[in-house]
Amino acid sequence: MGAINTFYQAQHNMKLVAMMSVSMEGHHLFIKEPLSAEGDLTGRKVRGTRTYFGPIRALGAEPVVLPGLQICSALQTGIVEGAGWPAAGLVSMKHYEVANYRLRPTFDAATQPVPVNLDSWNALTEEDQNILLEAGRITELEMSWLGNAIQAEEDAELDRLGVEVQTVSPEMAK
Repeated sequence: MGAINTFYQAQHNMKLVAMMSVSMEGHHLFIKEPLSAEGDLTGRKVRGTRTYFGPIRALGAEPVVLPGLQICSALQTGIVEGAGWPAAGLVSMKHYEVANYRLRPTFDAATQPVPVNLDSWNALTEEDQNILLEAGRITELEMSWLGNAIQAEEDAELDRLGVEVQTVSPEMAK
């Protein structure tokens, strides 16, 4: 975390207390229509930020940058035919209402920084800083397991709602 912490301090005046993995599943793509007969997304437009461009393009689709809050309406109106999002979140964001398929395997890592304003950090006693650093260390160790449990619950709910898993072929997943 050293180089990342140095970057946050220099660029954002923030002390990085923790950098946790939200779950082991990372990100995924979800789509309105099933994969093509070739097992890809050729010719489709898929919402994603730069994090998703590689997988989107590898599946033959064109990435479209949109804010996360516009995903449902963009799927409803046909602006995009799929979207990338953290693997956990399809239920809470109600994406399942407009997208019937989730692609597996997932990719990348979903991480979340825990920053503190550097001026506020420097005003803390060393004891208080150590307490926060230890809490950050514990959070880093436990969060991925909590995230995995949340992911399992969400996957079960999506199964119940009829959102089908489509597996990308090993060739396409490379």
